[in-house]
Amino acid sequence: MAQGLVRLMLPLLGGCALGPLMTQRASWPDRRPAEPVPATVSARVDIHRDAAGIPHIRARTESDAMFALGYVHAQDRLFQMDLSRRFAFGALSEVAGDSVADLDVAMRLLDVRGRARVALDAAAPETQALLEAYAAGVNAWITEQPRLPVEHRIVGATVAPWSPEDSLSLIFANAWLLATNPAQELAALALRDELSSEQLTALVGTNPPVDAYWPDLAGVTFGAMHPGFVALFDALPDEPAASNNWAVAPSRTSDGGAWLASDPHLLQRVPSLWYVADVRGGDLHVAGATLPGAPMVVIGHNGSVAWGLTNLMADNMDFALVERVGERGYRLGGVDEVLEEVVIQRPGKRGAVVAETLFRTKIGPVVTALEGDHLLVLRWHALSVEDHTADLFAAVARAETVDEVVEATKRPTIIAQQMATADDRGHIGLVPLGSIVARVGFSGRVPYPASREGFDWGPFVDPPPPTLNPDVGWIASANSLPAGPDPHLVSTAFEPPWREARIREVLGAAKGVDFAQMRALQLDRADGQARAALPSVLDGVEARSAASEVCLELLQGWDGVAEPWSVGATVYYTFERALAQQVLGPTVGDELPHARRLTDVTTRFTEGALDPFLSRSKQETVQRALEATCTSLADDLGDDPGGWAWGTVHRLHLEHPFASASKLLSGWSMDDVPYGGSGNTVNAAGFPSSGPFDTTWMASMRLIVPLADPGAAQIMHPGGQSGHPREPSSRDLYRPFTEGAYVPLYFDDPDVLANATQTTVLEPTE
Repeated sequence: MAQGLVRLMLPLLGGCALGPLMTQRASWPDRRPAEPVPATVSARVDIHRDAAGIPHIRARTESDAMFALGYVHAQDRLFQMDLSRRFAFGALSEVAGDSVADLDVAMRLLDVRGRARVALDAAAPETQALLEAYAAGVNAWITEQPRLPVEHRIVGATVAPWSPEDSLSLIFANAWLLATNPAQELAALALRDELSSEQLTALVGTNPPVDAYWPDLAGVTFGAMHPGFVALFDALPDEPAASNNWAVAPSRTSDGGAWLASDPHLLQRVPSLWYVADVRGGDLHVAGATLPGAPMVVIGHNGSVAWGLTNLMADNMDFALVERVGERGYRLGGVDEVLEEVVIQRPGKRGAVVAETLFRTKIGPVVTALEGDHLLVLRWHALSVEDHTADLFAAVARAETVDEVVEATKRPTIIAQQMATADDRGHIGLVPLGSIVARVGFSGRVPYPASREGFDWGPFVDPPPPTLNPDVGWIASANSLPAGPDPHLVSTAFEPPWREARIREVLGAAKGVDFAQMRALQLDRADGQARAALPSVLDGVEARSAASEVCLELLQGWDGVAEPWSVGATVYYTFERALAQQVLGPTVGDELPHARRLTDVTTRFTEGALDPFLSRSKQETVQRALEATCTSLADDLGDDPGGWAWGTVHRLHLEHPFASASKLLSGWSMDDVPYGGSGNTVNAAGFPSSGPFDTTWMASMRLIVPLADPGAAQIMHPGGQSGHPREPSSRDLYRPFTEGAYVPLYFDDPDVLANATQTTVLEPTE
């Protein structure tokens, strides 16, 4: 889940006892060799852990393997799993009280639990069986453990048994947290009284054009957004959660086999989003990154096929403006309708139950109060798609060729991704997947007038076709605009092209690809946007003071690589903010953060697109921004540029949800370290558009798989396998990750046994 959600959890400790800290070690699993553990498995299961804490599960059947995966997930990450489930089902207030009650109300209105039941009923019988086995493994650990995790004990929480619906709920929660367009639609809506069609077009571009009805939105009024939905939308990233993946054909590799690389960029937290596992049972053998709470390898390989994911950036969420008709009515598509009342019950203080009435329309929940002349309605495809994500990943895990991966992805799903894949026969492919909204009468760029006739959703459509075995010998995706006849039918919120352009540049020149080259590309910090923009932005600009002359020289001499020690990077990213203020500030005023969500200011400025906003010449605008940059840096970091290194202000600090509540818990977070990169670098490290430059979204995991020898795959994620605070294996991978290191992802039994540091045996109960 996103770091934005983690921030919502900070009030969790209000008034809670910290006494369990004295016994927090009692929650740690016993890592020493022990007697076999009785379990509801059909035959002996061995769980070998290596030095990185990665479990290698060896079972006779798939069901037993899934049982063991549930067992180790619960053993290491039970609090994380329970917190994610509570978020999805609107049950956080059961442990945190009124501080998160509004968020619970919003989630219950979305009815993720009901949608998860629909998905479970629609799943293939074999998928249902694996979900059941996984849940049984989770519950075996819950029953067996002597003490709940320390976080549960601090807040006085119990843990309900796990169910298949709980696992499927995490798919819906993550689909929500991957959405990118809602923040842009809300930003545009906030600017409806400030921006003309010409100005909005200047910000967002002409593909697709700004909807003709945009001027009509200026006079629309509606009530305040429900605080639960405010919190829910705040959990979405200010910057898109982005990713990289690529595959290289044998013609370009050192070993004559295909290679795959994947590094999803997400809003990280403590514990890590990912849990690495190697699982074998029956005909199934799969290894890679799993999400605690779900029985599937999301990114990984099975010895024959490897796969990695990036966000397709599909826009599957809209805001609809509907006219109010009386107190409880509304107009939809020209027809008057009556709002559906939904009574949401949630726990209150001292065991009381609090009821709140909210409303739904035929197209989705109302997210604002019943005030003004319109209602704002959320329309989300996950509330109507019959999701088969679990079936999809179960089929991919069994695929033996790229063609079989393509077939596996032909299922309706609420997640929309670009799956890069490669097989041991030398084939590579880029496979879009997911159910796509087909809009009628509007683009999805801004909220649409749903009361009018001719504005609606049509039947869901398939994503674009896959790209297989291209002549260039490689494929890649990085969330930017894909090729195709009309990609804007998929989304209006693609990422800028800089990361993908850098990947294409490197792979286009690559020969004899090996681990060194794959690692170097995943760790690359060249900022293509800065390299492209600076010559144009600085053309003809002269410094007005000695201080600004220093900044100008630093920008002119910067190589565009955002290393932690780079001074030029600090000047550039500070200058970007100052330029945005100079260009857009006079027009949008306090709404500048909303305007920045809609555009890449520096790029659009160099293209001349933002000329409608300029009140002075371009050179004068840049000079003023440069002066503001120099003043800001001197005030914040001192007059000596030697102290302006990028890593001084651009930090990585992954925080446990409880860490800010008490000094006693501050050690539960990862160390604060200097960090390089930006949102435009392959080694992504995004930061907010205002305030501190601290890293917010980043590579959450890195995987490299050589298909000629899948057992030599390497992987890394920031933190550790354990989710128990202060346990050594909860943080042992953090520093290596920040330093660009990887660990082996052992797959073959001789390697697993040779590198096992601890083995747990599950024995069938009699």
